[in-house]
Amino acid sequence: MRIEVDPEPHAVTSRASVVGVVFIVALLAIRMVLRGSALEGHAALRVPAIAITDALVPLLDAMIITQDLEMWLRARGPLEAARVAKSTAGTVAN
Repeated sequence: MRIEVDPEPHAVTSRASVVGVVFIVALLAIRMVLRGSALEGHAALRVPAIAITDALVPLLDAMIITQDLEMWLRARGPLEAARVAKSTAGTVAN
């Protein structure tokens, strides 16, 4: 994840990692495939497919929440530095 802070308006922008997006899409695809087989009554490894797909939902939620938390933690430092630089520049200019 690339995080950038625009120094003037303090706007924080981010770019997602291609690997992370592919991983999430792959998990969603696996869930959709297993959900279809669960409706047909198949079971994989004696565990119902519906149980596997239901377990993937909290996993995806946890991944998204963790990603948001990580971005917030990583953006705090550069954002604070941009604010300090702007206030210091304003003080020096006066």
